[in-house]
Amino acid sequence: MRVLKNNVVCHPAKAPELTAGGLHIPDSMGREYKCRAFVIQVGPEVKDLKKGDEIIFAKADKFTSDTVEYVVLNADDVLLVL
Repeated sequence: MRVLKNNVVCHPAKAPELTAGGLHIPDSMGREYKCRAFVIQVGPEVKDLKKGDEIIFAKADKFTSDTVEYVVLNADDVLLVL
């Protein structure tokens, strides 16, 4: 996979399995953050992000390849690097 221009490819971040009080959150409750991900590749025009960064983003597209889910977004849609 080769990322072009100022695009970013990420793996979606998973929410914790336990609540702050220690209760288990089942998979059926949707333990995936809606706007949080880990960067795996950046395009050549992206200067502020690198592989491994955890980010919060405004909007993105998702796709699956070989059963692996990816999030693709424009670097301008990244709001925070955690």
